Amino acid sequence: MTGSACLRFDDWPRPDRRLWDRLTLAGGPLDPVGPLGHLRASTLGIYQEQYGRWLAWSARQPDDLLSEDPIARASPEMVQAWIRSMNHLAPASRAMIAKGACIVLKAAAPDARWDAHRRLVGDLEREAAAPRGVRKHGRILASGVRHQTRVQRNND
Repeated sequence: MTGSACLRFDDWPRPDRRLWDRLTLAGGPLDPVGPLGHLRASTLGIYQEQYGRWLAWSARQPDDLLSEDPIARASPEMVQAWIRSMNHLAPASRAMIAKGACIVLKAAAPDARWDAHRRLVGDLEREAAAPRGVRKHGRILASGVRHQTRVQRNND
């Protein structure tokens, strides 16, 4: 099974739903606000889906990962295995999904050690930014080169 299925919010384990509710608490001017409570509903929906993908993968693992504390279950080794399970996706998709899930986890436990997670996401982002294929090499010109070519054609 692939790593891209998403666990619906209603099917999340109770600790994860409570964590999400605490993170997204949107209070008034004098009320407390959760660490993600300032975000737009559309952004929260994206993060919820990305975290839901992490939970769906966790639910399929032989160890009962969903019974663990949400932060404890997100060991660097488990997150790395989850990322490997998404190898069928484009690098940019993997980077976006992993980054969103890690944003939720970091917001839930800002004092925890997230260095390894940050490196994993950074590696994915660099892979996503790397040039793909050589088909276009030689056809991509710097803007100055294009301008000179256009000017030269107009003068001929």
